[in-house]
Amino acid sequence: MLLNLDRAREQMERHNVDALVAARAENILYLTDCEGHLTTGLFGQPSEFYPSYFAILPRRDDIPPTFICPPSMFGYLVDQPTWIPDVRMWGEAASSVPSLDQLQGDSRQFAEALLKGRERGLPGPAQTALVTALQEMGLAQARLGVDDPILLDRLKGTELGGAGLVEAYE
Repeated sequence: MLLNLDRAREQMERHNVDALVAARAENILYLTDCEGHLTTGLFGQPSEFYPSYFAILPRRDDIPPTFICPPSMFGYLVDQPTWIPDVRMWGEAASSVPSLDQLQGDSRQFAEALLKGRERGLPGPAQTALVTALQEMGLAQARLGVDDPILLDRLKGTELGGAGLVEAYE
């Protein structure tokens, strides 16, 4: 695991942050150990940054860390599983997965991951999925450290506007 969980929680305690919200590729990699998202959201002007992957690391142990991603990520998770216990899919997928008894190996693992992701699916687009997940995690009014200033600004115009949103790239 790349993440130094003890240090991350110490920093959250020190800065009075209830959870970290990562949207930047390098921070998602650090929090999840999964690099499948690294080719998305890295190019273009900063004003064009529309993340479709998020990692949420709560300070409290009783709220599970969560990885939010589109269905296309689930193929990567077969080869590069994450330690994150709660992987949630946003958008539509897995509507035509073959019967699991017809599959084996990686194909079966991929289908199982898609079906599990669909069970706890989130509405799209990505930002809506993030807001919904934070609400479901009980973090809608929490002090959230967000690693991207553009996303931070966009979240202020959502249901999270009452949360203490702070910049937390470092």
